[in-house]
Amino acid sequence: MKKLIVPLFAALLVFLVGCGATDGGGTDTAGGGTGATDDAAPPQQEAEPTSRDVKFGETAKASRNDSEWAITVSAPEDHPDFVEPPYEGKYVSIQVEVTLLDGVGGAVAAPDFTLTDAAGNDYTFAAPNGIDTNDQLFATLLVAGDSEKGFVVFDVPVDPGNIVVKLIPVTETKDFATWS
Repeated sequence: MKKLIVPLFAALLVFLVGCGATDGGGTDTAGGGTGATDDAAPPQQEAEPTSRDVKFGETAKASRNDSEWAITVSAPEDHPDFVEPPYEGKYVSIQVEVTLLDGVGGAVAAPDFTLTDAAGNDYTFAAPNGIDTNDQLFATLLVAGDSEKGFVVFDVPVDPGNIVVKLIPVTETKDFATWS
């Protein structure tokens, strides 16, 4: 049986390579032919390249649970709207936009983000009392093509230095994307 499989596989490979070969001819523009076999689809514009470690304001790509995400995070800004004062020093917020590009679905929410200060200290999202939560990033189940946006608040020292925002889903221990 093995003696039969190898030659059949080789013949199939030769056949497939031969089907992909062309004679290099172009479209007949002189009027006689249709050129249907030589017409190529117009080149599609490539999507903006993304990576998992980007600058604030850029889109990072993250893969998790058979899903592909595009996530944009703004630079942290002071968040002065609160009733209870911050414990660490001040509140800052980031704006997050999440799009599920492809996959089985899922959610990205405020608890999935961690802010790391220059000293390496991690800060999880804060929920200051007295703020309007209408635009906060909540866990919304997304299907392919859906987008969601909102803000995430952190309680950080008054001068956190250079900071990094990390996407670390609550059920994970490693980051899936970072912004700095």
